[in-house]
Amino acid sequence: MHAHIEIVMPPTEDVEKSVAEIMAQFDENADDEDLSKYAFWDWYQIGGRWSGAKMTAKLGLERVKKFNDELVGLGVTVSSMRAGKEELAPASQIPLVDTLWHERFPDSPVLQCPLFRHYEGDAMDVLPLKDAPLDMKCERVIIAGMNYSGDAIKAKYMVTDSLYNGATWQDTNWDGTLKSALDGFADKCKNYKQEWVDEHTPKDDWLVVTVDYHS
Repeated sequence: MHAHIEIVMPPTEDVEKSVAEIMAQFDENADDEDLSKYAFWDWYQIGGRWSGAKMTAKLGLERVKKFNDELVGLGVTVSSMRAGKEELAPASQIPLVDTLWHERFPDSPVLQCPLFRHYEGDAMDVLPLKDAPLDMKCERVIIAGMNYSGDAIKAKYMVTDSLYNGATWQDTNWDGTLKSALDGFADKCKNYKQEWVDEHTPKDDWLVVTVDYHS
C-alpha cells in the first residue's frame, strides 16, 4: 500500500540525505537488531505518486476536481494498469490534457498536468513552511529536528490517520491536515524547556517535503 507523508524539517542543502536519516528510524528492511516495532515503510521516494500534492492543494482541490470531471466528460481515458500515478492511455491525449491544464490553471507553476504519470517535474514537492498549504491532507506527518549531539536529524513528533492495534487498523482523531499536526506538536511542547522549544519549533524557512512510501 502506498501512502503520503509530509516531513517538516530544518532547512538543508541536502534534502535527500536528511529525509533518509529521518526515515531510517522506521525502515522495515533494517537488520533485526535495528528494526523498530514502529517501522512503517519498506520503500519510499520524494514526490512519487504524490508529486504535486502541495501544488494542487494550493490551487484548490475543488478546482482540481472540476478539472478531472471535465476530462471525464471529454472522454479522456487512463491505463487499466497503474504503477504510481494514473497514465493517460493512449498517450496521444497528453497534449490535450496539458493544454487544458494550462487554460484552467494559468496560476500553475508547471505547464504539464501534474495529475498523470507523464508529469516529470517536482514543483512544490519541497517547499518552505511559509509557502506550504496548511489545510492539505495526507496519511502521516513527521516533524523532525537535530538530536542532542547535533550530528543527526531525527523524528521528534509524528501523527498518522490510523494505527495498527495488533488485530486491526484503528482510526485516530487527527484530521489529516498539516496545520493540526503543527498545532499538536506545539501543544505537546508547552511544558518543555523554552530553549528546546525555540530550537525545535518549525519556522517559516523550515522545509515541508512530500514523500511517497510503501508498506
